[in-house]
Amino acid sequence: MGAGPALVIGHWSFAAIPEGWCVVEEYGLRYRGKASFPSEAVVTEEELEAGSSLKDYIQLQLNLVSQLVLRAELGDPRPINITGAEEAMEVVLRYQADSGQRFVQRQIYARRGRLVGVATLTSVEEEFSRLEPAFEVIVSACRSGEGRARASHEPDRCCPLL
Repeated sequence: MGAGPALVIGHWSFAAIPEGWCVVEEYGLRYRGKASFPSEAVVTEEELEAGSSLKDYIQLQLNLVSQLVLRAELGDPRPINITGAEEAMEVVLRYQADSGQRFVQRQIYARRGRLVGVATLTSVEEEFSRLEPAFEVIVSACRSGEGRARASHEPDRCCPLL
């Protein structure tokens, strides 16, 4: 794969892509193995408002989830180590869709300067424990603030955005 990152999106870079996962350009990663739901890792970023902290930003996001998702189970933010981040926190959420299907999300918030990157790893609850090792590879391979270069990944590891 070469010396550079396996994937770059915005200011995020990923040193490795787990086996069975594919790149969705400018979006993140998707599990392409057999699953009842397309599990994925999506990355976004935005600037903090003046005077806001990472904790303020996370609380605002959790308040939005509480308003938009009935009976969402929100874990407490806890520190996590993300290379390149000045500060990083992780939150685990569980919720049930209108269809009755239950989901688990790991949300990783990484701050570098005023920029906050969010990596959201989503799976249906019954598949989460099986996919957790791949999620660990993704989280341990992510870097904050090392992006903005063009992604370098193998074309056969790409899949379309659904």
